[in-house]
Amino acid sequence: MGFSLGFDAANKVGCLAYDGELTGQIFLAGLAAARNWVADKGPVPTIVDFTAVTQFNVGVAALKEFAQSPPILPEQTRRIIVVPQSRVLTMVRLFQLFSGKRRPPLQVVRTMDDACTFLGISRLALVEAVRG
Repeated sequence: MGFSLGFDAANKVGCLAYDGELTGQIFLAGLAAARNWVADKGPVPTIVDFTAVTQFNVGVAALKEFAQSPPILPEQTRRIIVVPQSRVLTMVRLFQLFSGKRRPPLQVVRTMDDACTFLGISRLALVEAVRG
């Protein structure tokens, strides 16, 4: 249960992947780790992957907190959300609503294969940088 932050150096793509039971605390901790990584290494196209999430217990307050914070990535950087579960998709849409025009659009897909297709790559070769 937690998150991992990985990087594919060949394709220059980052990935924040959550797994197990996702709580507001874990959600925000993963995003804080991503913010620190981007501040240190610079922005790259990024995938946020919810595929391995078994329970989504992120409350509206945590979604609002993140939606109202400054974006982690600059506007021109591509960001893809992988959401195979309908309940999580509903929360992603709620996040987009809370964000209003403060954030650039997200590309929401159902699978990692779809995310790779969107980025124009065949597959990711992630090396884990942070585990939380």
